[in-house]
Amino acid sequence: MTVMIVLASAIAPAARAADGLALGDHPSALAAPLRNFELAVWTTQQGLPQNSVRRIVQTADGYLWFSTWEGLVRYDGSHFQVYDRGNSPFILDNALCGLAVDRHGWLWAGDSRGNIAMRLPDGSWHHWPRPANAPSALIQALRGDGRGGVWVMYQGYGLGHFDAAGHFTLRYSATSRHAWVSEYLEVDDAGGLWVGGYHGAMRLDPSGSVSLGDEAYHLPTGFAWPYKSPGGAIWIVDGDGLFRFEHGRAVLQHSLAGMGRVTSLLEDRKGSLWAGTESNGVLRISDRGVEILAPSLIVPDGRVLSLAQDAEGSIWIGSNAGLARLHETAFGNFGTADGLASGFVRDLLEDHTGRIWIGSGAGLDRTETDGRIVPVSLPSSTGHSPEVLSLAEGADGTVWVGTYADGLYRIGTAGDIRVIGEANGLPPGSIRTIVIDPHGLLWVGTQRGVRRLDPVTLTATPVGGAVQDQVDSLAVDPDATWIGTVNGLWRVDSRGVRQIDLESSGGGRTILALTHLGRALWICTDRGLYRWLDGRLSHVGLEQGLGVDTIFAMVPDRLGKVWLTSNRGIWRVSRDELEAVADGRMSRLTVRHFDEADGMASAQTSGGASPSALLRQDGTLLVATSAGLTSVDPARVDESAALRPPRVLIDSVMVDARPVQVSAVAGEASVRLFSSQRLSISYVGLSSILADRITYRTRLKGVDDKWVERGRQRGIDMAGLMPGHYLLHVAAARPGGDWGVHEATLRIDVMPLWWQRLWVRLCAGLLMAAATGVVIFEAVRRPRRRALMLGHLVARRTAELERQRDQLAALADEKTALLEQVRLQSERLGRQALEDSLTGLPNRRAFDLRMAQWQAAADLGERTFSLVLLDLDHFKMVNDRFSHQAGDLVLREAAQLIEGELRGMAFAARTGGEEFAILLVGDEGAATAFCERLREAFHTHGCWGGVDGLSVTFSAGAARYPGSLAVGTFLRRADDALYEAKQLGRDRACRWAAPIRA
Repeated sequence: MTVMIVLASAIAPAARAADGLALGDHPSALAAPLRNFELAVWTTQQGLPQNSVRRIVQTADGYLWFSTWEGLVRYDGSHFQVYDRGNSPFILDNALCGLAVDRHGWLWAGDSRGNIAMRLPDGSWHHWPRPANAPSALIQALRGDGRGGVWVMYQGYGLGHFDAAGHFTLRYSATSRHAWVSEYLEVDDAGGLWVGGYHGAMRLDPSGSVSLGDEAYHLPTGFAWPYKSPGGAIWIVDGDGLFRFEHGRAVLQHSLAGMGRVTSLLEDRKGSLWAGTESNGVLRISDRGVEILAPSLIVPDGRVLSLAQDAEGSIWIGSNAGLARLHETAFGNFGTADGLASGFVRDLLEDHTGRIWIGSGAGLDRTETDGRIVPVSLPSSTGHSPEVLSLAEGADGTVWVGTYADGLYRIGTAGDIRVIGEANGLPPGSIRTIVIDPHGLLWVGTQRGVRRLDPVTLTATPVGGAVQDQVDSLAVDPDATWIGTVNGLWRVDSRGVRQIDLESSGGGRTILALTHLGRALWICTDRGLYRWLDGRLSHVGLEQGLGVDTIFAMVPDRLGKVWLTSNRGIWRVSRDELEAVADGRMSRLTVRHFDEADGMASAQTSGGASPSALLRQDGTLLVATSAGLTSVDPARVDESAALRPPRVLIDSVMVDARPVQVSAVAGEASVRLFSSQRLSISYVGLSSILADRITYRTRLKGVDDKWVERGRQRGIDMAGLMPGHYLLHVAAARPGGDWGVHEATLRIDVMPLWWQRLWVRLCAGLLMAAATGVVIFEAVRRPRRRALMLGHLVARRTAELERQRDQLAALADEKTALLEQVRLQSERLGRQALEDSLTGLPNRRAFDLRMAQWQAAADLGERTFSLVLLDLDHFKMVNDRFSHQAGDLVLREAAQLIEGELRGMAFAARTGGEEFAILLVGDEGAATAFCERLREAFHTHGCWGGVDGLSVTFSAGAARYPGSLAVGTFLRRADDALYEAKQLGRDRACRWAAPIRA
């Protein structure tokens, strides 16, 4: 499992400081800490063979490569593949340091004994043993010289060079100042070699002349080293200064005095510099100044050894204590590590001074002007901090705090606290919303209707007597008060109290927030949005393009957009489009969805409390979530471009369970096998960002040109292919995204068995024809044979012709049999289209067809049925720990147990990976009974997958089909119940129940 950390954006900006940054004429200011970045960390606990990651490169095919003291590591976004002496003949020593990719796409790796391994773009490996005249020493760095040769830096021996013919020359030995070189090498665009040194950097001209940094470029003496940016600029890190060569001069760009020794450098695609240090982690130098990433967020006290940027824009950090990745996101986060009392934030408020008040299940927090978070102690009868559900600020700066069970708190500007409860006229129970009207009166939403509170006398009086439900939202207009409850919307005005009918117009019932936009009142409900304008009600929901039913809050920004929070992330829509759809001038919205992939620590935002989202005075958006606060700057959100679909590669190919090398035919990957053999293909979408949520689809040209969606399944099995040529296409997509255009393709050549070959059949036919011709010829050529022998000869030839006739008949029968075999094979392929080859159960396509049939029957009243979605618990652990073969056995055994527990008219299918779906006649009771029988069968089943002691359980979600329901909605109900079963600890089944509120 990858350790995931999100770098929080400071709620109050840190003060800028430039103390101690006086080196040269270009001091760099100290800015706020890095924000809007997701940080992932890997160590030996997550699959690295050793924690010291010396170098990081990416090859053109998309794989990332890391050199360590225990082998060369390849990363595909999900798994680490380690190459060492034990499994790779091209690795002659496990301790590797130098690693580089040249302009031809060759990967070079140097070990601690002077050997070099090379990987060509076609994936083939070669090794280059150390020449006799080369040092047997650690290769610290490698760089292509642009002429087919390579420069090699040897620890303690200096600089060596291999020319294009493989001849080696040691350029500097331990006899001169030039020998004291470091592990840094760069080749500039003019072919000059820049070398780091303990007495300063130097440049080796292609002609052989040497320019010393202190003499030729007036750089300070001491340890210095070069870095070449992707644009070709040469930087020199010399002491505290970062120098860039411009027009033949070294110009000081940044001074980092007091920041620690810089040990690695990277210029990213936006032109920002990243500097890895010896003891202060990673710094970013941009137009905002020097931004600091605390070393404890990567590896404690770790020396940063290498920096790299991958094709997705992520920054990779190798240190002597592990590997880290920074990925810029649209959102920043603020959690318990930053001082919050609880990660589950319910509501928040920005007061007139810009401080943020944060309510949660663990009480109340507040930010100070320096960005620190401090707790606000609220007295309670239990002695524990009350759960805060609502916040509001009066015109005089008084803050009002509504709680779950401890009443209402008033916090004065001097910090004095007063508790208002039943003695003041408030009923017991939760207070989920507080609104202050223009007259300064408080409108308080309680568990038993609305109370209006005088802030001076602290006396509460009931409002809207007919409304006695739990109140989740309030809005006060000049001529009316709006009350949102768990059972509908009410309007209180001079004419009395009346309920606004939402259910007949879209089905809305629970009112979660009320927001004024211009003259309109927008209503957030469990069935999307409603707009009340000039006495008319209009609905905008799933049918109009909203991605979710339940909307918790609605916040307009200053750029014409509206932000909607939900249990499944945040949705952004254009305000103009929203009004147009509500007016009927447009039929669908254009929405953009944000979730964990965009940097949110959790896509589950807070509902049932207020305000759960707000627009700050500086224009940024703050949202309460189940994992703290998340923030986003609407003006910069589009700078973080949506991730493109990942590139797909064929990862491995097996024929009859044996790995085979994929060859290239006309530049296309190809594999050959016989029609009787079984083919297994694994593929991977190369991305390190939410790799476990990438989905795949395949198409096998030559069998069916239609795409087959595989979900998160990363491989397919095929057996019984007829002789011929096929082309497999594999595409990948991110959750909710488009399918990628960078497809993986594999040519599959299926060779016939000997009796299926055309030349065998042609030869057999020719032989039969020749034999017949000879017989006829002989019969005609000898008509004048002796009369005495004629009768005998005719009889003999007649018998021979009859025998040939029988042979021809037999051949005709064989042809008929072959045609019958082709027909049976065609039928078998038809069955395979609807059958899962591994378990024998129907596949997802068959399930979709059967579901449509059952729905049609249910909609006609012919039957009642339920759906069970079942997922094997921790199945990935079985594959990773006991092998994929054991995992395949577990899936087969699970399928057998599921089939064994079916009763009567039922249907079970494997829908992907470790996921199964079961259709059962009857209501949820039948589904629950089936799940309990199946759980007992799983518990009593011994020796799963042939592994002693292995126990396998499942989680399941059940839902009854109510009739006239979209299949997507029906599946989501069962999926929500499955999710609840997993959240409750797995190894159980849960029924779907209609939610009242989040």
